[in-house]
Amino acid sequence: MATSDPPIGRLRSRIRQQEVVAKLGQQALESADLGQLLDDAVSAVIETLEADRGHVLEYRPEADVVAFRNGSNWSAGAGGSVISLENAGESTRTVIRTREPTSGTNLEAAPIPDDRSTGTKSDDLGATSEIVAPIGSADDIWGVLGVYTDDSREFTDHDVSFVASVADVIDGAIENYRTRRNGKAERSAGRMRPETDLETTVDRITDAVFGLDDDWRVTYVNERAQRLFDIDAATLVGTSFWEAFPSITGTEFDREFRHAVDRQEPTAFEAYFEPHSTWLEVRAYPSESGLSVYVRDVTERKRVEAELRENNHTLARLYAITADPELRFDEKVDELLDLGRERLGLEIGFVADIDREGNRFEIVHSKGPDERLRPGSVTPLSDTYCRRTIESDELLVLTDGPVADEIDDHAYETWDFDSYVGGQIRVDGDLFGTLCFADENPSERSFTPAERSFVELSTQWLSYELERQRRQRKLERVTAYTDAILDAVDDIFYVVDAEGTFRRWNETMEDVTGYAGAEIESMSPADFFAGDDRKRIGDAIAEVFETGQAHVEADVRTRDGDTIPYEFAASLLEDPSGTPVLAGIGRDITERRRQQRRLEELISDLESSNERLEQFAYAASHDLQEPLRMVASYLTLVERRYADELDDDAEEFIAYAVDGATRMQQMIDGLLAYSRVDTQGTPLRTVDLECVLDDVREDLQVHIEETDAEVDVGPLPAVYGDPGQLRQLFQNLLDNALTYAGTDAPRISVSAENEGDEWRIAVRDRGIGIDPAESERIFQVFDRLHSIDEYDGTGIGLALCQRIIERHDGEIDVESAPGEGSTFTVTLPAPPTTNTDIATARTTDASDPSNE
Repeated sequence: MATSDPPIGRLRSRIRQQEVVAKLGQQALESADLGQLLDDAVSAVIETLEADRGHVLEYRPEADVVAFRNGSNWSAGAGGSVISLENAGESTRTVIRTREPTSGTNLEAAPIPDDRSTGTKSDDLGATSEIVAPIGSADDIWGVLGVYTDDSREFTDHDVSFVASVADVIDGAIENYRTRRNGKAERSAGRMRPETDLETTVDRITDAVFGLDDDWRVTYVNERAQRLFDIDAATLVGTSFWEAFPSITGTEFDREFRHAVDRQEPTAFEAYFEPHSTWLEVRAYPSESGLSVYVRDVTERKRVEAELRENNHTLARLYAITADPELRFDEKVDELLDLGRERLGLEIGFVADIDREGNRFEIVHSKGPDERLRPGSVTPLSDTYCRRTIESDELLVLTDGPVADEIDDHAYETWDFDSYVGGQIRVDGDLFGTLCFADENPSERSFTPAERSFVELSTQWLSYELERQRRQRKLERVTAYTDAILDAVDDIFYVVDAEGTFRRWNETMEDVTGYAGAEIESMSPADFFAGDDRKRIGDAIAEVFETGQAHVEADVRTRDGDTIPYEFAASLLEDPSGTPVLAGIGRDITERRRQQRRLEELISDLESSNERLEQFAYAASHDLQEPLRMVASYLTLVERRYADELDDDAEEFIAYAVDGATRMQQMIDGLLAYSRVDTQGTPLRTVDLECVLDDVREDLQVHIEETDAEVDVGPLPAVYGDPGQLRQLFQNLLDNALTYAGTDAPRISVSAENEGDEWRIAVRDRGIGIDPAESERIFQVFDRLHSIDEYDGTGIGLALCQRIIERHDGEIDVESAPGEGSTFTVTLPAPPTTNTDIATARTTDASDPSNE
């Protein structure tokens, strides 16, 4: 039994152990079958301590060996085997050498004989914890009783005492067996054995022995009998037994002796011998010549048995008090104090709350006639016996007034307690107070170990119960705090068990639904929903208990029949007992749904507006291009037809007009391309960027050659995109790099870097660079950093690039500084790698208006 068991668990264990000892003791008295007793004793110890195996080993000192006599859960060949003491295991050697019981934990393997020789071979026991106790007295050890566990176990002192008590019972049974065997030998020898041999034999017997002839005269008395009855053999032998012991006439001794002689049958009994105030165990063996009587003083055993019965009764009452669910804590303490007063024979019992630092001693519970010790009375701690009690982990025990240095003279003069038993009460390791029993009169005897154990158990139970109450109060404070928080939130909070019963909820749930707490207690979650929502809620609850969490939206039906849209999120937790429960939050989404409907309306309006704007842009660009082409054509025609008539100014004006019309047409084309990025693109698919860059370089070949540019394209990946738009994207970026190269020949590089499910493509040049403050402006439509005289262009190229990247869910940015070149970086999605990714990409692309 582990030492960490709560007090009630230890109480049950001790009661059980004492019952086993009492039962085995009774069997030892009534049965002559020693082998059966040994088997029963080993089995009882194993069962009571929940051990794995046990045995009885007989020690044979003449050969310095141990023999396996009885055991449980050993190999078939173990019975009767013999092994030298040297190889019998450290614990067995220690017990035989010291005559004291021992226990151990995390042992090395203990050996056990496996043959019937006196060799040294042994099996590996494999035990990790054990108790081994001696069988026999300090002067005459018979053997050992051992019990073992396969798992690591920390046995208590009470466990060791229990095994030692069983070993004592076995020792008594062995003595009885020897006595009976000697009695049978005596009867079989009869009168043929010489008197001197008989006297020699009986003198060797440890029991008191005397013989009577057929006239009831004493024929012999051994030394043990002379000491027991305080008589001299010389004066006793030859006298009438009834004259020597007149007080037994008419007693059980008289009846049993005469019965044995009359029927010529042995008898055994126990009786109280009044002249010496002792209990005697008597065995009488009749013969034709008289009666042989063997007597053993069992007063101590009777005292122990009586103490054991009383202790069992006390422990049973203690258990009944502490385990009674109908009693309040104060009532339990009062009954415990009454029980302690009765058990210890002391008038007063009390529990005190102690403040060591404040020198304060306050009575919190008391029983008895002393008016000074009423609950609420306060005394300086220094004036009490408890000042000494709290200085030691052991009980403070007085039976006949305090001895030197035990109790201060002032405290003794104040209280005048000559009998006192007190122990500490600790709560979570800190001193709380004391449990004490006292009396002004000296005790007639010393307090027994069982009585001391009762006080120790009582202090342990009080400590355990006060710790439990402290934890309960803390839990109640935490619960109240948590409830206050949950009641303060606007969301619904609830806890539901696997049977669909509400275990907890906040006030918001009552306020929202209109149901009172008593009504909710009898309802299930489904009662708050109707139609398809009820099924969705049931499915969500099942999902939580299967997967651990779930989300669902449903309309809550109130007591008045109204419905409120709610979003519920729930997770699986464990309550303090370890039972799985569902804990969830419900949030009113009325406003969110209203905003969602408004957003959907706005999106619909925006889509309609965009569609109309696109139609307008297309129509406008188409209608504007025709007049521009006509203006440019007729101006060119005028220039050719009237070339001889036009002066230089007229030709210059015509050239400006044609150039303006051409640039206007380019701007309209750019604007049209910009407006069609989302509507005229092709479905996204896997695109090899190296192929795209090859096409771009081919398109820009003339420009590259004219500028003597060097374009270095590194290894490029496949991405997921619109091949046409990606070609437009990189053509614009490379064309800008060529255009804004400055006075030196352009040097351009294109590289790629993977970042998980996307690629970063960088286009670097060594051109004129861009002021960082203008890095956002360059992506605006028709917004140019340079005049048309400096650099040609429409001002829409980078805006178109940004629009293309946005369609691909990517980003475009620039790092640059004047005179140091620019690096444009775009992010593009990597191709889908799974069927799910492909399906998702196709779904996203299918929803794109550009695919219609």
